[in-house]
Amino acid sequence: MKVAFIIISLIGFANGIYQEFDWAKTANWKIYDPQGHKTLGLSVDTIARFHSKLMGDKMVLDFLMASKELPNTYSTTWMGNFVCTYELNGFLRKVDISMYGGFFYDEYLKKYFEIPMDLRGSWYDMLNKQSRMLLQ
Repeated sequence: MKVAFIIISLIGFANGIYQEFDWAKTANWKIYDPQGHKTLGLSVDTIARFHSKLMGDKMVLDFLMASKELPNTYSTTWMGNFVCTYELNGFLRKVDISMYGGFFYDEYLKKYFEIPMDLRGSWYDMLNKQSRMLLQ
């Protein structure tokens, strides 16, 4: 039994199953004005039609590089969200960012991530500023 577990683990590592996501490979982060639509569950193609604003990759990546993946058992409560996209390898990917919980969901990766508690105030300040600029 132990041998089978070790073999499966090694195969998983070799295939990249256990690798952390490299946010530095992402680019062209945008925030969107959902125009009153509920964005959870909307496709990236639908979101891409909304008014958007580039956010500045370095600013976003500084936060994302500090984020931690949450376990699959993580339970969420959405009380409003920002909707953003990024590009990776020529494809557009959607991210839903909680307005309150310090977490976000990457729809392509199907994973939740969390911004560290000590960065959340700055994270939300940046998102709110970007959102206000989008609406001007």
